[in-house]
Amino acid sequence: MRGPRLPTVADELGLEADRALVELRRLIAQVYDLEGEYRDSAREGFSDDMGFAREWALWRVLEARFQDAHVVHRANVEDEETGARFGQRDVVLADRRVPPHRMTRSGRAVLDPRAVHTSVEVKSVLSGPVLFDALGQVARAQEVPRRRVGEVYLEFATSSGSVPYVPTMGGVFAYRSKLRISTIAARLVEWTEGRPAEQWPRFVTVLDRGHVMWCDPGTGVPLPWPHQAAVPLILEHRAGETDRTAPLTALITHLDWLASVWHVPGTPFVRGERRLPFGIGVGIMVRPPGVPEPAGECGHLCANCHESGRMSFAEQRRRNGLPPEV
Repeated sequence: MRGPRLPTVADELGLEADRALVELRRLIAQVYDLEGEYRDSAREGFSDDMGFAREWALWRVLEARFQDAHVVHRANVEDEETGARFGQRDVVLADRRVPPHRMTRSGRAVLDPRAVHTSVEVKSVLSGPVLFDALGQVARAQEVPRRRVGEVYLEFATSSGSVPYVPTMGGVFAYRSKLRISTIAARLVEWTEGRPAEQWPRFVTVLDRGHVMWCDPGTGVPLPWPHQAAVPLILEHRAGETDRTAPLTALITHLDWLASVWHVPGTPFVRGERRLPFGIGVGIMVRPPGVPEPAGECGHLCANCHESGRMSFAEQRRRNGLPPEV
């Protein structure tokens, strides 16, 4: 009598492809929600109400994606022991193990810096001046010291030495821009000149343009956070060549990468697992001239091709050496 068949690598790849297709459809719905809120909030008539609604829309997406985190809209950051205040953040991904130490009369959470893992500045339309202002906000958020809550010591390398904690990581999200994504990357590099890498944003995402992050100049390998010699890596959204989900997918993927090192200072460090499966398009990667592309081709199943009809699921399985679906 023949026993049960053991799962093969092909089976695992097939399951990964199925997961990618499910996640892609979820991302499509979330992009529609963000674009719908951008249009609907334009009727508010007051800039603060408009900004609030658009921040809240991104908060809703991130809150659904990172359910193990405390995702807070318009959080105030204040050191619980010293009373030092570090301003308000549009959207914060914080640790549930360090709850807000108080609430304001308006109902907003006040978080200790120890809780704050990631901070996102949200903008409606990204121009040059708006970008520079947002980058300043991100730099201030990333420089806030995080006190240890325990005795476990950790060293995180910086341009001037190290700090005993994983710093808060920040970035910018915008709905629209009249600037090309390459121009945004150039303005970003301009802003970083003369500043330590600890102040540089980890990402800049524009929903209708793409995602800018960093890569190593010698290898072209993407970096979750920059070092002083890092150069920009553009994940470009091109209408007709990439799907409208690409910028949001790139943002979620990057936040997922940062989440793998989320850590409350003074506690044991445990590396997190990725949330998104492989096989969802993040845009066309563009590196500066002279920066190599890492060797190797992507062999993952591409959910975007299946969903858009550019390639059938059966054909993609055949190309990857997988058995036909039963």
